[in-house]
Amino acid sequence: MKLFRTELKPQKVNGSS
Repeated sequence: MKLFRTELKPQKVNGSS
């Protein structure tokens, strides 16, 4: 799930992570 979100929106993953 993390990989998918990172590819779609790396910015959102950075903030969420």
